[in-house]
Amino acid sequence: MFGQDETEYEQFTIKLNVDKLGSYEMEAIYYDENIYLPIIDLFRKLDIYLNHSVQLDTINGFILSNDNSYSFNSNTGKITFRDKVQTLKPEQIISDYKDVYLPGKVYQELFGMTMDFNFRELTVFLRSDIELPIIKQLRIKKMRANLLTLTGESTADTTISRKWNWIRGAVMDWNLQSKEDNSGSNVQQFRSSFGMELLGGELNWRSTVTRDSSVRFESTSIKWRYVNDKLPILKQIEAGNVTVSLTGQTISNFYGIKLTNTPYTIKKTFGSYLIQRRTNPGWEVEIYVNGILVNFTTADMNGDFNFEVPLVFGNSIILIRYYGPWGQESSEEIPISIPFSFTTHKKVEYQTYSGITADSSRFLFNKTKVSYGLSRWATINAGYEYFQGNPLNNHIFSGSLNLALGKNLLLNYSYLHQSNHYVELMYRTKRNFVITGKHRQYLKKQTIVQTTSWGESELGMNLPVWNRKLKIYLRSTNRLAFTVARHSFISESAISFFYKRINTGFTLITSKESVLSWNTSFYFKKNWSILHTSLYNISNKRPVSSSIQIQKKFNKLFFAETNLTYSYSTKSLQAGVSIYLNFNFMRSAVNVSMQKKQLSSTQTLAGSVHFTSRPNPVFVSNSNGVGRAGLDVLVFLDINHNDKRDENEPLIKNASVAINRGKQIFNENDSIHRFASLEPYSPYLLTVANNGFPSISWIIEKSTWSIVTSPNQIKKVFIPVKPMGEVEMKISLVKNKEITPAHRLIIYIVDRNNRQVGKGLTEQDGYFSFLGLPPGNYQIKFDEKQLKGLGLSSKYSPTSFEIKPSVQGDFVDGIEITLQD
Repeated sequence: MFGQDETEYEQFTIKLNVDKLGSYEMEAIYYDENIYLPIIDLFRKLDIYLNHSVQLDTINGFILSNDNSYSFNSNTGKITFRDKVQTLKPEQIISDYKDVYLPGKVYQELFGMTMDFNFRELTVFLRSDIELPIIKQLRIKKMRANLLTLTGESTADTTISRKWNWIRGAVMDWNLQSKEDNSGSNVQQFRSSFGMELLGGELNWRSTVTRDSSVRFESTSIKWRYVNDKLPILKQIEAGNVTVSLTGQTISNFYGIKLTNTPYTIKKTFGSYLIQRRTNPGWEVEIYVNGILVNFTTADMNGDFNFEVPLVFGNSIILIRYYGPWGQESSEEIPISIPFSFTTHKKVEYQTYSGITADSSRFLFNKTKVSYGLSRWATINAGYEYFQGNPLNNHIFSGSLNLALGKNLLLNYSYLHQSNHYVELMYRTKRNFVITGKHRQYLKKQTIVQTTSWGESELGMNLPVWNRKLKIYLRSTNRLAFTVARHSFISESAISFFYKRINTGFTLITSKESVLSWNTSFYFKKNWSILHTSLYNISNKRPVSSSIQIQKKFNKLFFAETNLTYSYSTKSLQAGVSIYLNFNFMRSAVNVSMQKKQLSSTQTLAGSVHFTSRPNPVFVSNSNGVGRAGLDVLVFLDINHNDKRDENEPLIKNASVAINRGKQIFNENDSIHRFASLEPYSPYLLTVANNGFPSISWIIEKSTWSIVTSPNQIKKVFIPVKPMGEVEMKISLVKNKEITPAHRLIIYIVDRNNRQVGKGLTEQDGYFSFLGLPPGNYQIKFDEKQLKGLGLSSKYSPTSFEIKPSVQGDFVDGIEITLQD
C-alpha cells in the first residue's frame, strides 16, 4: 500500500449491495471515518467500460456511451466525469499494486452513486442516479424472463400459490388537490381509493369529493374481481362497475357482472401485434399483458410510442402505465382491442357481460363472445349483444375469423349482422417494417352503427431506421371515409430523430386544413433540459402557437420547470412555474401560471397507506397501491430444518434478494425485503443468492421461488436458510504393518435410511471433510471395489456420528478410521 501510512487505516472485506442487482464481496479500506472502495474492481463489477495504465496512474472509460466519459489521474488527483471536475487531495487516494481506492463521497458527488456504509454489518448499500450498464442488462434480462413467465416457460425450485381468505389486507391511495385564481375561484378535490381482499377476490372502491361552493360526490365506483385459473369452467368473475363497449352506443359505464373461462395467465405466445398510442413527450411507458410486464419504452418528442405486444392464445387485457420525469403516474386500464386473438386448438373460450346501465335509465344489457380454435393458426368467434335502450336493434349478432398466414402476415375478417363487413391485414418484415391495412364496408340501410359513411379505409406504415449514432422513426396513417355527398381524407405522418442529446420530431396532420407540429428537446449536462413545441397552419400560412419548457432535476427529490406558451391567434402569452417534490412517503407539486391578467395556482399532495401484519404493520409510499400487490420477503435461519420460522429463529439481515420485476422499497428494517407495485394474481420469480452470509455453513436449499401475488395486500414469504453440519475425519491404511495416510480414498456418507447424502475423496494426508449435512444420524462407508483393488479388507466396523441443531452449524471432528489389509 502507498498513499497513506498503513497503521492509519483498516483493510477488510465488505459486502457491496447494489440496488436492484444483488451483493458482491469486495476489498475496502476504512480511513479517517470514511469508506474507500477500489475503482477498478467496482467498475468492473458494474460492467462499466474501463482502461488503465500498467502503473495505475491513469484510468479512463465511459458509462453506457461516450457522452458519459470519465478519466482519473492519480498523480495529479484530477478526476472528471462529463463536465464535472474534482481534484482529490493526496490523502483521498490510496493505491496498491492492483487497484486505486477512493472515498465513497467521491463516487456520490461525481458519479451520482450513493453509498451507505453499515460498519456493524460491513455492508455498503449502493444506489445510482444514472442507469448502470449491469442494471440495464439486468432490466433486459428481467423483461425476457417476464416473457417466459407469460408463456409459462419459467421454472422455480418452489411455488407458493394464492390462498383463499374471507377478508385480508388493506390499502388506501389518496390525492388532494387545490386550485385557486385571482377571480375568487377556490376548488378543492379529494380523490381516494380503497382496496382489500374479500371472499377470496379483490375489492376496489374509488370516489371523488369536490368542494367549491358546496361539497358533493362527483363519482364513485366499486368492483369485485375473483381469479382462479385452476377452475375448469369459470376462471374469472367481475362484479360492480364494469367497462364494456356496446355496438353503436356511447354509454360505457355499467353495473353488472363479467364471467369468462379465459385464464388470467397465458400459456402460449406467437408473433406480436403493434400498438401505437400517444402521451406526453419524454414520458416512460410500461405495457402489461394480462398483468405481466412485457415491454417498456420512452415516448418520442411527438409524444408517440409503440409496443410490440405478444400475441397469445385467448383474449388479452392490455394495461399501459405512464410515468412522468418528476414522479407523475397514470394508467390506461381499458382493454385495447386486438383483432388477432387466437384460441388454443380444439378449445372453447367464452366471455359474457350482463347488467344495467349506470345512469338513471337502468337499461338491461348483455354482451357475449364465444371462440373456438380450429387450429393453431385459425380461430372463429361468434358474438351476441342485447341492449334494452336500442328498440330498433335489441339483438345484434356478429362473427369473425382470425388467420395467421405464415409468421409475418395476420388476417382478421369480422361480420356484424345487417351492418358491415370488416377486414384487417398486418404484415411485418424481418427489419420491423410494419404495414397495416383496414377496410369497413357498411350494408345499405343499416341502422346499427350511427354513421353517414358507406365505407372506411385505413393504410398505415411504421419504419424504424437506426445506426450506432442516429435513430430515425417514420410513421404514417391515412384514413379515408366514403359518404354519398363527398369523401373525407385524414392523413397523419410523423418522423422522429434521435441523436446523442438531441431529439426532434415533426408531425403533419392533413384534413380540411394542414397543420405541422415541430417538437425538439435538448438535454444538457447537470440534468438541464429544454423542450420546444411549435404549431404552424400550412393552409392559412400562419403560425398557431409556440411553447418552450426549461427543466432542471436537482436531485432525486426535487424537480422544477418553467414554461412559456404564446398563441398567435389570440396574441396572448401564458407563463408557468412548477415545482415537484418526490418523497418516499408521498409526492407533492405546486404549479403557478399566468395568462394576461389571470393568475392561477394548483397544489397537489398524493400517496398511499398500506396496512399489513407485523413486522412493519403500516407503511406509507409515494406510489399508488390499490389494485396492486406487494411482497415482504423474510429470510430466516431455520435452525431445526422444519421449513417454518419458530420463535427462536432469527431473521437474516442484508440477504441478497432479487425479483424479476417490480419496485423494491428500502426501509430501516434491513431484515425485510419489500417489493411493491406488483400486479395481483401474477407469478413473480424471487431469487435468493447463496452468498454474503456471515457463516459458510448457512445454505439455501431452494434459491428460486415462484410466488403468486394476492391483491391489495403485502404477502409475507418466509425463505429458510439452513445451518448445515460439517464432519471431519482422518483415514489411515495398515499394509504390511505400516500405517500410511489414505490418499484419494472414496468416502460415502449415508443417513439412517441408508441413503447416500455425501461423497468425496480423502486428501493426500488422509483427511476428509464434508459440509452440508442437516441434523441427524449418519454412517461412514467406503467403496468396496476400491478397497479390494488396494488389497484392503472390505469388512470394517461402521463409524457413526450425529449432527445436532446449531445456529452456526454443528461441527464433528476427531474421527479416526484405520483400514486393515
